[in-house]
Amino acid sequence: MTGKENAGRGDEVVGFVGLMLLGRVLLTFVFDLFSLARDFSVGKLADALLDLGVGVAVSLLLLWLLVRLRAWRRRRAQS
Repeated sequence: MTGKENAGRGDEVVGFVGLMLLGRVLLTFVFDLFSLARDFSVGKLADALLDLGVGVAVSLLLLWLLVRLRAWRRRRAQS
């Protein structure tokens, strides 16, 4: 059995949600960089990097929770 045969609709949803979350983080970071290009300051740079780090961390946490919830629901349905 290959991975494609085993992958279900839920796996596609998790991938789509992951792309949306990380895309939002990257888009926000790009906007911060444009703002930084207009008026450079160390504080704005630190804020942009902090937003990037926190955004990626929150996105990964939400994806992890979504995957754990799906696994818990799958285990509950099997028993």
